[in-house]
Parts: sequence; structure tokens; C-alpha cells
Amino acid sequence: MFVKFDCGCIGIINLQGDADERPVVVKPCDGDGDPPLDLFRRDMSDKGYEPLDPDKASELLHELGLLIGQGYQLREVRWLLREPQPT
Repeated sequence: MFVKFDCGCIGIINLQGDADERPVVVKPCDGDGDPPLDLFRRDMSDKGYEPLDPDKASELLHELGLLIGQGYQLREVRWLLREPQPT
């Protein structure tokens, strides 16, 4: 579930089957916004949280999907521009 922590971080809690109970922070409150999204674990046990608004969660999923797609496109471009290997 996407949540917003008291500090302003947005993250994911209660990942099914996850042995590491620390949330995955998706949008840190202390980041400079570049990149706007990230994925890392952080101990948030001292923070309260509330569920993220469903519309904001949908926007976040869309943005994550775009970033994943752009990463895939970049790998394709790099592959196309690679130096031919001698045979």
C-alpha cells in the first residue's frame, strides 16, 4: 500500500512475503527532486503515516511506469549505437 509519512516521504508498506519490514521509499522528502523518484529501504519506525490518496497513487504508478519504459528505451538505443564487435 502506498502511504505518505509524517515527514513527507511517500513509500510502500506491507509488501507481501517481504522479510524486510522497512518500507520502500519511492519519493523521499529530503531529495532534491532529481531524480524525482527513487527506490530504497529506510527505517521509518519513528514516523506516522496515512494511506496515499488513490488519485495520487495512480499518478505515482503512472510516473513509475514511464520511468521504467524510458529506461528500457535507453537500453535499446545503447544497444543500437554499440560498436560492432570484431568477428
